[in-house]
Amino acid sequence: MNKIITAFVILGGFMASATVQAVPYIDGSIRFNGYNSAVVDITGEAAGQNEFLYGTGFDFSDGPNIQVATGTGSYASSVGQIGTINDFVFEPLQLGGVDPVWILLNGFAFNLQTVEKISRSSFSLAIQGTGVAYDQAGNYAPTPGTFSFSTQGNAKNTTFTFSAGSTSAAPVPDGGLTLGFLGLSLLGLVAMHRQS
Repeated sequence: MNKIITAFVILGGFMASATVQAVPYIDGSIRFNGYNSAVVDITGEAAGQNEFLYGTGFDFSDGPNIQVATGTGSYASSVGQIGTINDFVFEPLQLGGVDPVWILLNGFAFNLQTVEKISRSSFSLAIQGTGVAYDQAGNYAPTPGTFSFSTQGNAKNTTFTFSAGSTSAAPVPDGGLTLGFLGLSLLGLVAMHRQS
C-alpha cells in the first residue's frame, strides 16, 4: 500500500511540474522599415551583373538602421522602437545562421537559422527563412519563427527601400499525454513488483 501511495505522490509531482511554465512564448508579428535614411547594398555579384539577380548578401547602413512599423501580440508595444539589422550572406547562409539578424533596443531579437526561399527579379530581391525569436530581457521563452526580407529599387541606383518582418508562434504542447503514459508505466511497475 505504501508503494502505491509513493507512486501516486511521484506521479503528482511530475504532473505539477509539467504545468508550470516560467515565461510565455513570443507570439505575433513585427514589421520594420529603414530608419534614419538607412540603405542596403546587395553584395556578392560580379562586376557588371545585376545585383538583384546575382547578389548573395546584404550590407546595411550602420545601426540603428530599422524602426518597428507595426507589431502584434508580444511585439505590439515595440511599435516605434529602433534597432539594427545586421549584414549577412544568404546564399549560402553561414553555418549556424545569423544571430541576431535583427535586434531591437528593447531586447527582442531574431536568430536566422535557414533561408528557404529566394525570389528575384531585375528590380527586387526577397528571401524567406526560419529561426528563433527571443527576448534578451528574459521575459519570453525562445520561440520558433519565420523571417522575410525584401528590397526593391533600380539596380543602377545606390539607394533602396527595404522592409523586413518576423512572425513567431508558440510550439504546441502535447497536452500531458507523455506524463500520463509515464504515470501509467510507474503504476504498472509498482503493480508488477507487488505481485512478485
